[in-house]
Amino acid sequence: MGMDDLTPLDKKIYDYLCKNDFQANKFVGADAAKTLHCELDEVYVSLANICKHIKDKIWMSYRDGGIRIITAD
Repeated sequence: MGMDDLTPLDKKIYDYLCKNDFQANKFVGADAAKTLHCELDEVYVSLANICKHIKDKIWMSYRDGGIRIITAD
């Protein structure tokens, strides 16, 4: 499993995650959907796919009332 298993939207969302600091700032799915011009459900399905296919490149946690995401390039 790896980057080749991701859909084009998964790759777009992963790139979005890499370019933003969601360790210091809460990840908000609605903001991601608006920025990436997709539906909120698509964002969360893509996050699940990313965690499944490249689990060694993404870490998610919940802190201070929000989802925190760290990515590795």
